[in-house]
Amino acid sequence: MMLSTLSKNDSQESIFSLLKWLYKIISKKNKIKLFSLLLLILSCGFSEVLAISAVIPFLDMLSDPEKVNNYVFLIKITKFINFPRPIVISGFFLILANVLNLYLRLLNIKKINQVTAQLGNELSNNLFSTTIYQPYNYHLNINSSVIINAVADDVPKTINVLSSVNELISGFIIASFIVLTLLIIDFRVALISLIVFGLTYIFVAKRANKKLVSNSFKSTQASSDQIRIVQETFDSIQEVILYSDQKIFLKEYDARDKPLRKLRAENNFIAVYPKFIIEALGIIFIIVLGMIFSIDVENNMLAITSLGLFALASQKLLPSLQLIYSSYARIKGNKASVQRVKNLLISDKLSRELISVKDYLFKEKFELKDISFCYPNEKPLFSNINLNIIKGEKIGLIGKTGCGKSTLISIILGLLEPNNGEIFLDGKLINSVKNKLNLTKWQKCIGYVPQKIYLQNRSFAENIAFGVNKKEIDFQRVIYAAKYSEIDKFIETTKFGYQTNIGERGIQLSGGQIQRIAIARAIYRKPQILFFDEATSALDINTEEKIINNLFKDDINYTIFFISHRLQTLKQCDTIYHFNKQKLQNVSFKELDKVLSFESL
Repeated sequence: MMLSTLSKNDSQESIFSLLKWLYKIISKKNKIKLFSLLLLILSCGFSEVLAISAVIPFLDMLSDPEKVNNYVFLIKITKFINFPRPIVISGFFLILANVLNLYLRLLNIKKINQVTAQLGNELSNNLFSTTIYQPYNYHLNINSSVIINAVADDVPKTINVLSSVNELISGFIIASFIVLTLLIIDFRVALISLIVFGLTYIFVAKRANKKLVSNSFKSTQASSDQIRIVQETFDSIQEVILYSDQKIFLKEYDARDKPLRKLRAENNFIAVYPKFIIEALGIIFIIVLGMIFSIDVENNMLAITSLGLFALASQKLLPSLQLIYSSYARIKGNKASVQRVKNLLISDKLSRELISVKDYLFKEKFELKDISFCYPNEKPLFSNINLNIIKGEKIGLIGKTGCGKSTLISIILGLLEPNNGEIFLDGKLINSVKNKLNLTKWQKCIGYVPQKIYLQNRSFAENIAFGVNKKEIDFQRVIYAAKYSEIDKFIETTKFGYQTNIGERGIQLSGGQIQRIAIARAIYRKPQILFFDEATSALDINTEEKIINNLFKDDINYTIFFISHRLQTLKQCDTIYHFNKQKLQNVSFKELDKVLSFESL
């Protein structure tokens, strides 16, 4: 299943199953916090019981002062404090109970949001961590818009689901306490409240269920498509402006955005509209009950108490029931996002343990033995490749576009696993899960300059010292690497020198300047072996020659591997390989013209 889309099986998975999975991946520390939150919710339930119970004596004495005799504890308190107005004391207790209830409810809301934020942080980090620890092949086969959408949209929605679950549990517990209290105090009021409020919400929830889930999956796919279009537009903004294609991309964007907004608006409406219906029904029932009770004048005082209790039940019960329903609606409405986050998280294949390796000395040679590789559902790219990289050797690799040169480099770098064959570093096997330590040692020796160079929206110094904390950058090393790659003079002409921000993806820099920064980045890491994948293609011949001369200095003795279409680049190489018909052919520099001419026929 491609992670960019959601299958029918995903839509059929129950929300309970997804929530169960979410609970499993939560850390023990956050599970303890969830348990403490449950205790707070229970205390809110008890405070609701206290607040409702405290209103009965107050309403009774308000309707009939003689009923004070029914409340012995109030009489004792009035005598103890020498205060002759029991109803005032009852009112004071009612206010105190409601203040306590208010405090606990607000504390409950605050803690739900705090715990949800911590759960969200854990989930977001897990997703990002899982993604960046995936093998290189994983990233080749997944659209980056899926990951961006997951982090920017699916994770917040999943966090919203976690918050909604906590709110649903809170609403259910508090509503249960309220209903039980009403059943004890007045069975009729409790029954009417349940019928009016409870059954209405159940009816609405059943009708809304399919619509919420359907909208969820549609909006998740539309959101992913929308991000993909934004990415594609800005990645090709030069062509968009040059060919005046803005309307085409805007039309595509609008085609995804408009239904997305409608779907979200519909789900938001479904989540809130029952509250207004229930409020209207509650008022109608109070009026109807008042009219019925008014017929029996003798029990008019009892009617006031019952109506007051029903009004209080409405005021207390309605928010909890609405919280249950709206939480349920949000959970259902965000189901697709939870499903996609799950799909991304369960794809974890690599250990996240970082192996600590100090500087490793590349001693003798690096070997490929009978290496074969084939991308999924494609023809074999090459087979039975054998190659030795001797320490200090300068190797050139040339061949037609698409013959597999860059893929071979990715295998040598340890980014891709060969389908068959073995890889050795100084006689030790590295292409095995059991030999991750040896692979890490090898990768510590490497400086790599790829074809596609990514520059961060940071300073020159931070881009050269890529992956190093700003406070830990060795600026002397940065300057040395910049001089080595012939970019130092240009940097020094900028406004803030090495602290000048280069802008997003180095958009204001030339291709040659970007390549030189990438070379400086590789040199900064103090490598023993350098890999250049068309890394000087944008440089003028003089600048390229200066950099190559720097690289070939005897006192440094780098092991260098060049992939290039420029013959001039390969002129000083000790060994040159021609990649042709899935094989490596050792050729001399003098033979290259003849070989390449024959290849083009």
